[in-house]
Amino acid sequence: MLLKKKYLNNDFLINFKNRLISKYGLEAIKKKKVLWVEWFSDGREIEQMKFIIIFLKDILDWDIDFVSSFNPLSAFSKEYNLAIISGLIGAKRGLNWAKVIFRDSKIPLFTSHTEGIYRESEIEEFVWGHQKVEKKVLWTKCSHWSKKSLQLTKKYYPSLMDSLFVSGSLGIDSFIIENENKEKYDIAIILNDDFVSLDALQRNFGERYANRWLKQFHLPANRKLVDFIKKYSNFGYTFLVKPHPALTINEHKVVTQIKNLRNVKVVNSYYSIQECLYSSRIFVMQNSTTATQALSLKKPVFRVGEYPTCFDEYQYLPDLTNLEDELAKKDLNRLIDDYDFNYLNKAIIHNTLGYIDGFNHLRFIENLLGNEEIYKAKKIRFNLIMIKYSMIFYVLKFVQKLKLPFFKSFQDRYKRFDLNL
Repeated sequence: MLLKKKYLNNDFLINFKNRLISKYGLEAIKKKKVLWVEWFSDGREIEQMKFIIIFLKDILDWDIDFVSSFNPLSAFSKEYNLAIISGLIGAKRGLNWAKVIFRDSKIPLFTSHTEGIYRESEIEEFVWGHQKVEKKVLWTKCSHWSKKSLQLTKKYYPSLMDSLFVSGSLGIDSFIIENENKEKYDIAIILNDDFVSLDALQRNFGERYANRWLKQFHLPANRKLVDFIKKYSNFGYTFLVKPHPALTINEHKVVTQIKNLRNVKVVNSYYSIQECLYSSRIFVMQNSTTATQALSLKKPVFRVGEYPTCFDEYQYLPDLTNLEDELAKKDLNRLIDDYDFNYLNKAIIHNTLGYIDGFNHLRFIENLLGNEEIYKAKKIRFNLIMIKYSMIFYVLKFVQKLKLPFFKSFQDRYKRFDLNL
């Protein structure tokens, strides 16, 4: 499976296990049966949970039942001590699972947010997602990325505090633990979703606002990027240009103008952001939260454009003109050495990712233990919605061999969950 990847030093993990025993007692780590539900066997959801599962399975020797959220039937009538789901508020399917596990079956459920950089103006969306109408707690414990997001939640929904804790971003552990020195490019350009954002702004805020965004922020940023890439690629700097994953059909307007330049590599929108981060030395962000991931790897980050920021702390990043000034007077090694990571860790990382030591999954595990009275094994109770999910799953499993074009998007759901990976 995907779980078998490079991990922390085994001696360290054994020492952490002993720490848990001294803190909670042997009863806390006694073998348990865990239901682990995910959308796919690749992607950001499994990436953020995999080190938690590795520890529970390989260090504590717990029994993990890995189940596709599209196929509940494989968990039917089984007994579990607890369950783990990532990002359950992001989709109605996740909430339906939570209702079956936590509400109906009374099985302790632990979850985390896949989007954890909160904006106060959208606090309801971040906290409740698809549950904005009901606003009911459907989990035992839910991890937050940072103290800032926890305090914002406390401000508006204080009744939730007993079910929340801060672990740091779970997904960032994967970037840090698996980091390898594979730098091939001097500068990476991370593009936004171009006119996809324009369409969304038109729908949500009207044509006048969208046109102002286009003329005042987006087009000037695109021009700056094109001029920058043309100038410095001609000077011999190598570039990696990464389009946003939302751009699956049309090319970004920047790409159309620079894709044939020498020293410039344009990857497709599905290219792994993790590989992009590992293979480049300096990053230029077009209003992207990926800035935090690059900073976690001690990569200098610069922003382009005067967009309304994608998160509050984004404003603390130096802009593209600062990078051009540095390139004019220093070599890349000196620029990287002089970049003020300590300041940006305090200004940005503390309030967004929370921690960048690679131990966020261990913080999650500490909060999962210590509640032995609730871990009595209980049987999964099904409802008609869950049975419907499984029926659809097995129909798709049958028709995928027919390769019917109108079933393609649904067949992809089936194919992306593979226990033999």
